[in-house]
Amino acid sequence: SRVSLALQVVATQLRGLDVAMWETGYRYSELYFAGADGQWEYAAYQADKLSTALETALVRRPARAASARPYLDQALPAVRAAVGRQDHTAFLAAFDELTAACNACHEAEAVGSFTVRTPRARLSPVRP
Repeated sequence: SRVSLALQVVATQLRGLDVAMWETGYRYSELYFAGADGQWEYAAYQADKLSTALETALVRRPARAASARPYLDQALPAVRAAVGRQDHTAFLAAFDELTAACNACHEAEAVGSFTVRTPRARLSPVRP
């Protein structure tokens, strides 16, 4: 039917996790610089969008959910808590844990060579 064909086209456009990981990487970087700059509102926004990007991706790839749960259920909430307190030191520590959770997920999914590091360069023109 036309509807199932249309859904198939949309699914093909969304692909697996590669497009979601592109967005995740962008939002991860924006979150880092927002927190580092003390742009707490923007950091909270990016943390929310980061969660949405990954949760949506896991709908498409539910077999990967178990590996991503520590990131979503522990590491990202710790970042959000530090952002909510506007605590720069806690943010940096929680962000390091978020990075470790990214890498642990990659290891669990047999893509450990996709190593995540703290961003060094800004990708966005958004500045404090």
